[in-house]
Amino acid sequence: MTLINRLFLEHPRNSNLTYINHGRRAFYFSFLFFKTSLMCFIHGIIPALFSTCVRDNKHEIEMILLNRSINLDLY
Repeated sequence: MTLINRLFLEHPRNSNLTYINHGRRAFYFSFLFFKTSLMCFIHGIIPALFSTCVRDNKHEIEMILLNRSINLDLY
């Protein structure tokens, strides 16, 4: 197995994704985690704001992970 294949293609194939779809999904998760992090930070300062942000984003992430065929073009 070539180094290129091992570094870039093996994991996406094992996840039944193309390299591009895997990247899009990873970038979307990164966005969700960043958004949640900011909301939690604000919630720590003003507890009345974003009181359900972690639960809401956890649910969205679980739905994406459980349905690998989800179309990220919808987001």
